[in-house]
Amino acid sequence: MARLEILDVGSNKGKALKANAEEALHELGMDLPIEDVSDISRLLEYGISGIPALVVDGRVVLQKMVPSAKELRVMLSILLSSPTGSHSLTLRSIVAPTDFSEISFNALAYAKSIAAVQSAGLSLVHVHQAQAIAPGPFPVPASQEDVEWKNGQLDSFLGRPVYTNGFESGRVPMRKELLIGPVVEEIRRLSELSDSDMIVMGSTGKTNLLNRLFGSVSSEIARRASCPVLLVPAEARFRGFRQIIFAGNYEPHEERVLPRLLSFARRFDSQVQYVHVNTNAEQEYVVNKIPLLPVGESRQNISELTTIESSDILDGLLRYAAEQKADLIAMSTTQRSFMEELFHRSVTRKAVLHIQIPLLIMHPEDMREARS
Repeated sequence: MARLEILDVGSNKGKALKANAEEALHELGMDLPIEDVSDISRLLEYGISGIPALVVDGRVVLQKMVPSAKELRVMLSILLSSPTGSHSLTLRSIVAPTDFSEISFNALAYAKSIAAVQSAGLSLVHVHQAQAIAPGPFPVPASQEDVEWKNGQLDSFLGRPVYTNGFESGRVPMRKELLIGPVVEEIRRLSELSDSDMIVMGSTGKTNLLNRLFGSVSSEIARRASCPVLLVPAEARFRGFRQIIFAGNYEPHEERVLPRLLSFARRFDSQVQYVHVNTNAEQEYVVNKIPLLPVGESRQNISELTTIESSDILDGLLRYAAEQKADLIAMSTTQRSFMEELFHRSVTRKAVLHIQIPLLIMHPEDMREARS
């Protein structure tokens, strides 16, 4: 059982830290005692620079600050979770849909590189969507010529060298699949199969990820798929995932998403930041950080919790992502208000029109298990 301690000398801040930690543990459903440590000799043993301080399993993870209960809930869910538990993300097979465009070919570079690092297989999929010859419910079936031509295109895509920035992809087992039907429904159906662990696809439109995302095929697949979906804008170039931002809203379901994101990030030796944008702020842009010290080697890839005080969620998030040179933004599908604020409005500002960061959409649980 994990051991938690509050290092303090009876101050109001120390009492507030303990109360918030107890509330966070209660929300996590964890019945863990918190020991008060006030003996000066014991405080000196920890080598802290100020009080109050929070200690988890003998390691100081926080000092000289009092995070809110919701901030502590996220912190403790990370620090106390098992890195190899049921919420880890294991990729055995990656699905890469293609429409034979350069946008989808760029996404294929991501798919092949991720598959190489994760020792996964790759399935290149094209969906032939039949067209109606006249208004009505009767689509034109795929002709033999259509099937032969598109199989040839799939072979051509599989044979083209892709830019992987040093990530070996030649050993990735690959196969092709030609499907016939509505694009979103066919990809959604594929996502429900037990051997489909992630979908990697280009975002639609010729400009960028955020300009035309919602209402597009890509966004519908991201919302409705049963496995994680990585959307890759045309301008993005694969260089690994050195810096990952998880755009969070301190919601309880995130405790199920974060361990899977961290298990994915460890394979790329990535640093992960939990970033929340507070839109109730009066300031235009202020960044506040809570350093998150690791407890054991398995948690070293998450560095801090960050709150951005910004009146505009898009400006705040994208400005910070650019400053951090982020390679990936991750978020959960159930963050309804957050996703709507991020994407369901007119996006015309110049900063947004040049976003080049891939977006990973994750579910709070494996939807394939939930539907079985």
